[in-house]
Amino acid sequence: MTRGYSARWLPRLGQLKLALILTFLLALSIFSFVSVRRYFEVGEVALPNVTGLDLADAIDGLRAFGFEATTFPETVVGAVANSVTSQSPEPGTVVRKGRVVTLGVHTPPEVARAPLLIGLKLADAIGRVQSLNLVVEEVQYVYHSSPSGSVVGQWPDPNATLQPGVGLNVIVSRGAQELSVALPDFKGVSLDRAQEELLALGFRRIETIATHLSLDRPGLVSTQNPEAGATVPTSTPVTLYYSVSSDRIIRIPDLLGQPLRRARLMLTAAGLKVGTITYLDDPERPAGIVDTEPSGHTLVGTAVALRVNRTSNQPETQRDSDLDTGFASEAEPVESLEGSRSIPFTFDPVRLGLRTLTDREYELRLVVSDDEGERVVIERQVPAGESVSTVVTVFGEALLQTYINDVFFQAWSP
Repeated sequence: MTRGYSARWLPRLGQLKLALILTFLLALSIFSFVSVRRYFEVGEVALPNVTGLDLADAIDGLRAFGFEATTFPETVVGAVANSVTSQSPEPGTVVRKGRVVTLGVHTPPEVARAPLLIGLKLADAIGRVQSLNLVVEEVQYVYHSSPSGSVVGQWPDPNATLQPGVGLNVIVSRGAQELSVALPDFKGVSLDRAQEELLALGFRRIETIATHLSLDRPGLVSTQNPEAGATVPTSTPVTLYYSVSSDRIIRIPDLLGQPLRRARLMLTAAGLKVGTITYLDDPERPAGIVDTEPSGHTLVGTAVALRVNRTSNQPETQRDSDLDTGFASEAEPVESLEGSRSIPFTFDPVRLGLRTLTDREYELRLVVSDDEGERVVIERQVPAGESVSTVVTVFGEALLQTYINDVFFQAWSP
């Protein structure tokens, strides 16, 4: 009897278990639906403005609205330390609760001190300031005895504490102020005394030229340029012409027709120097030296400029014999008139953008180094803004170098 009763209830137990499982799955589905709905139905809120608040107060305020905060340091001039200076998203933006808000917090930089800039060139001073993460706010120029372009003053003073966001001001020398002076009359005054007086007046470009012999009173100024009484800037060149003793005068050797190598040796033997060498190509004239400057007599140690003709209509054998002076050994190359090149040269300060050379006169020197040795092709004072053009003759591999006011400017190989 008992076994038969149990058999009848087995199907009912299975149905009950199935019903319980279905009920559990239905409850789980309802719970999941409600959870998902709640997630997607999170409230949206306008983001409050917390800029200007202390960081702790800003975080508490955001949390009260259901937001979290993350921070990063920044520096804002005039802000209070540890205060919020920016926020993202911006105030008023409508966002969901739980959003993370990024806050910029004013973090003052470490205390900085002004570096010592006095005595540096302006470019070096700016480089030093920038290396310290500082800035130069203003540059003033003044007349000063220090070299032009050097820093002669600064504010704040060296080693002073710098406030955040405050830059440095520097004062730069533009050189000594140029004055205009009335020239004294140096006629009859000794050359040394005249030079000393000019230097005391501020003149720095003084040229002296011997013009005549004097048996009883050598060394006295005979004339001057500019003339006595003229009021001129102290940058003006002053030329003093003076008499010399006869024992300082030497006759320039006769160099006409001589090859360049022999002319150099003859000048050196006479106690003179080789000056500027220029070349020309004139088949109607003999090869070799065709002109000298100066000529006749000059002072011992004077540089003599030479003009050399490289071409001639004479037979080649005759030209070769002319070049064989007997001064060159077999190991030395004989002066050659072949293998030359003509290189056009122009120096234009306006085109080069050299403004300082357009405001005042400048000295230009062009030096050529080639198979013939080194020589000065151009050396002259050039009026402000003017250009210089010429044709330079070079032999073999050459290097051209320019100097402006005795300072190297450029070099190139044509």
